[in-house]
Amino acid sequence: MKLTYHKAVQREVDAACEWYDERKDRLGDEFFQEVERMLGLITLNPQAFPLAPFGRRKAHLKRFP
Repeated sequence: MKLTYHKAVQREVDAACEWYDERKDRLGDEFFQEVERMLGLITLNPQAFPLAPFGRRKAHLKRFP
């Protein structure tokens, strides 16, 4: 399966990385690694995640809100 996401997602992830780095050095990197890990899981088995509106899937990061 090919994973696609809206262009605004990249801007939001980048902003979140910066926000976390302002709180603690390298925390933004840890956040990004968690995002990549979750995207990998979604790609491998999208049906494991519940449907959200508009046919999208919903996944929550364990460590980051």
